[in-house]
Amino acid sequence: MSGPYASLSPGLGSLNPSLVLSARLVLPFSGLPQLDLVLVDGGVEVTGPQTFVLDTIAVTCTAIRVLDEVGRTGARLVGGRAGWRVQATAKQYTNVLASDVVSDAAIAAGEAVPVVAADATLPSYFRCASDVWSTCLDDIFGDAWWMDLTGTVQTAARDTSAVPSAFQCLRVDGAMGLYVLGVDVLADWLPGRSFSNDVVSGTISRVTHVLDGDSVRTEVLVG
Repeated sequence: MSGPYASLSPGLGSLNPSLVLSARLVLPFSGLPQLDLVLVDGGVEVTGPQTFVLDTIAVTCTAIRVLDEVGRTGARLVGGRAGWRVQATAKQYTNVLASDVVSDAAIAAGEAVPVVAADATLPSYFRCASDVWSTCLDDIFGDAWWMDLTGTVQTAARDTSAVPSAFQCLRVDGAMGLYVLGVDVLADWLPGRSFSNDVVSGTISRVTHVLDGDSVRTEVLVG
């Protein structure tokens, strides 16, 4: 760790394989990872599945908006293949396994089939055409589903172990439950885990890694 934020060697922030000038990666407790970034170069084509790499983190993601401005390419991306956000088609199910409903949705959306930790039979389920594909995940699992960094939806409980690596607390906003940190190992910081040192402690509900040039800070919201 160098200075107030963790220091990265130039080039450790990349997107298939373009270098990233700045980025904001949000890992929520439930739902899809979200990423906003600006590439070093302009005119870069950002289509199809991408791999965003930040130090020890690699995230499978897909652009939902791309903009070239002042000689650089900016993009907003979401975890996976961006299919869970697409409008669904209607279908009625009777006496069906929850895993079959979400598998159907994932295949239709072009996403990886979710890993269902505890399956159950649904007496009836109707998929509405006015919804997006992820609505079936919300209907069946509530806020207990989340996408891992490979782009696969998981329904198992989050890892609640303690963050094992060192970190430095830079700022605290107690009213918001926000901690701004300099951390040694970015990959250790995931929703559900706990953190503690001589100054602060908490349980993570959302993690945001902010890359600015060759330095990164980690913003943690606690539950």
